Amino acid sequence: MEPNPWRGYRRCLENLGDASHVVVLQDDTLACRNFAQAVEQIVAARPSTLTSLFVGGLRNFNTRVFMRALTARRCWVQLYPMQTACVIHVCALVWPAPLAREFLDWTTTNAVRLPGHRGVPKSDDAVVSYWAKMTRREVWATVPSLVEHPDDQPVVAGHRKRADGADKGRVAVRWIGPDADPLEIDWRTG
Repeated sequence: MEPNPWRGYRRCLENLGDASHVVVLQDDTLACRNFAQAVEQIVAARPSTLTSLFVGGLRNFNTRVFMRALTARRCWVQLYPMQTACVIHVCALVWPAPLAREFLDWTTTNAVRLPGHRGVPKSDDAVVSYWAKMTRREVWATVPSLVEHPDDQPVVAGHRKRADGADKGRVAVRWIGPDADPLEIDWRTG
């Protein structure tokens, strides 16, 4: 069977049971220290919004607003999937369970409109970004990113070779790092 990141991502959001939230991390991500405790604080601060724990470093509108928030020492930034070349990276997202269910229902209802080649959606990033754009969903991101997505491994879905830091779209624009403590950030502040 041909690799299909969207199919795998969709499965991560199915059968949530009675969970209030789900955190979906790609298997090749690195989380900061005290990650679980930080996610609890993040969920408490923004319980009903889709929250990204990673913003890729490819230059676009979202990276510019991210860097402005970082410079201003803000801990949150709103992402804009409506802008050209802006994508919501799915390598580290916190989904409120009701929103995840709504998203899956929407993708089922709108399956023929989902981005993909020859009518087969493959890119999980593209599907989530398209949904956020079409439904005008607010998507927020932590500043800095609490997850890194190193590009030192080949990409299975695209069969790309490792880039060792050269692929700015795959690595965080600014990762908190392995030693900084996200619990020192007051996530309740805007």
